[in-house]
Amino acid sequence: MDPAQLERFLSESLDDKRLSRGEKRVLSQLVEELNPDLHEHRVILSKAFDLARTKLADPRDGAILDWLHEVVKVLRPASDNPPLDSPVSRTMEAWFTPGLRAVGRLRGLMGNCRKTLDVCMFTITHDDLAESLLNAQKRKVRVRIITDDEKVNDLGSDIRRLEQHGIEIRTDSSPAHMHHKFAIFDGSIMVTGSFNWTRAAVEYNQDSFIVTDEEALVKSHVKEFEHLWAEFSGTHAP
Repeated sequence: MDPAQLERFLSESLDDKRLSRGEKRVLSQLVEELNPDLHEHRVILSKAFDLARTKLADPRDGAILDWLHEVVKVLRPASDNPPLDSPVSRTMEAWFTPGLRAVGRLRGLMGNCRKTLDVCMFTITHDDLAESLLNAQKRKVRVRIITDDEKVNDLGSDIRRLEQHGIEIRTDSSPAHMHHKFAIFDGSIMVTGSFNWTRAAVEYNQDSFIVTDEEALVKSHVKEFEHLWAEFSGTHAP
């Protein structure tokens, strides 16, 4: 996918002056495939404003969009453009569901992965998140998943499909539950909380997760993941 394709999509989606749920999903996928850096993100944002300006009935109203553009830049999370002298922890975010923005954040984190993606998740049934895992693997990211053995056979579980596509899967193989819900991206940023990667959690449940690059927290979760990965050696989706 190239920037021109994204620009065409933005232009076509503007025809009816609304961004539907389906269009939001497609836009999220296009951005994930393009995997833009911070500068490219800004270029995309500017292009969206330029396209919107062409639809204004009164050209003088363009000043309103200019104002909005500047407001968006000021309100953008600091983690998008951290100062050089920022402290060790530059990312501290809280996300809540129901809502699509939270799953978009997760997909963005997966889309930015370069080397490793370690997921320790009680259950995975959200097809879009599963697709992001597969996309990461296609980019040669090493994807590893630890999950609960009893949830593998649940209706809608994506675990077998992920395993069939070559993603490494290990389960607890125990009457107790592997109930963790965290993921580590390139060993440097992590998410953790009550949020399972399910459609119910996105659309209906009151759930939450945090995103952080706080070094001590990331290291402790890396250690726990490696401990469980070794403990469940030899297991796979039953």
